[in-house]
Amino acid sequence: VAVFSFIPGAAIMEVLGAGGGSATSGRVWIENHPTDGWAPGRVDSIGAGGSYIVVDEQGEKFDIAQDKARPVDANCLKGVEDLLSLGDFNEGALLHNVRVRYFRDEIYTGIGGPILIS
Repeated sequence: VAVFSFIPGAAIMEVLGAGGGSATSGRVWIENHPTDGWAPGRVDSIGAGGSYIVVDEQGEKFDIAQDKARPVDANCLKGVEDLLSLGDFNEGALLHNVRVRYFRDEIYTGIGGPILIS
């Protein structure tokens, strides 16, 4: 199980992996990913300066400052039909969800009932 705690004022995020094997265990968003814009990555280790060393799905490593790291919610990885069911609504979650659905040839994604993205 991953525990993400934000310390007010310091804006430091700690990732504590307790070995539960959760879908989001130790995952954060990689902002400005070279090919995807935003991509989920797995925290591999803590760097010398205290930043996270994060590995994307292709095995490439990125250095993410703790105060910039945003946790990835499990629903953000699934490619949900309705964006309102995302556990965390942010730019990375939105773009990744639409990308996942596009590559599954599910090009229509809703926002609530009356709004449709294609």
